[in-house]
Amino acid sequence: EEVKAKMEELLQNPGFGGVYYRDEPTSNLFPMLDQAVDVLYEVREELGETDLNCMINAFPGVGWSQLSAGTDPEMNWTKYITAICEMGIDYLSWDAYPFTNVPGEVQASWLNTLGTLNEFGDRYNLPLVGNIQCGGGSAMFSTSHRVVNEAEMHWNVGTMLAYGFKGLVYYT
Repeated sequence: EEVKAKMEELLQNPGFGGVYYRDEPTSNLFPMLDQAVDVLYEVREELGETDLNCMINAFPGVGWSQLSAGTDPEMNWTKYITAICEMGIDYLSWDAYPFTNVPGEVQASWLNTLGTLNEFGDRYNLPLVGNIQCGGGSAMFSTSHRVVNEAEMHWNVGTMLAYGFKGLVYYT
């Protein structure tokens, strides 16, 4: 009932299109997130608002300890993405940034990862949403990534579109 009341309130805003549950959740949170997705779907059906979206933003390809908050040494990125897709979300969202602090260098795994995500999108019939590397200045970017130029940003967008991404977002 609390979720229903909050959704009714949010639906008064014409810019509300759904729920972004979590940025890069660790796998130990999946049971709670799976339950939250189910509750949202029950409420959206009850309210007749079936076009409201649900999205969780996945980690890039990192190790088991980061993916599971150190709780599951068997966790790998494929299992992690599979579990997110099987929650029944509406979009598979992912962020990673291809341009490192070395001018002219692109992360070696970039295109392979895009191809893998495309396969997951096809398998689970999920549109893909990706983050574009735009700026810098935050602690995260200052040590490992650079501010990109216009051509690099175009390449970043173009590669995601070439691999079937339907949505693009960015942090200013």
